[in-house]
Amino acid sequence: MKQRRRNQYIEDDRQADAGLFSRQRAVDDVFLEKTIRLFQERTGETLSKEDARQIVENVTGFFRTLQDWDHAERCPPG
Repeated sequence: MKQRRRNQYIEDDRQADAGLFSRQRAVDDVFLEKTIRLFQERTGETLSKEDARQIVENVTGFFRTLQDWDHAERCPPG
């Protein structure tokens, strides 16, 4: 039973990774505009939609790394 759940987790993880870095996956324009407003207010810099897209990818990657570390601590190999 544990092995089946572990295998399912690995498969879910692979599917998430495939979508995470896919160029087809797009963030909608409203979200990018909100990201631009939020970061422009805090930095005083003018940002483009490409800047906002990169910010979203970086923040997503950061939290993905935290999730991976947490999973590694909770489920050590072996």
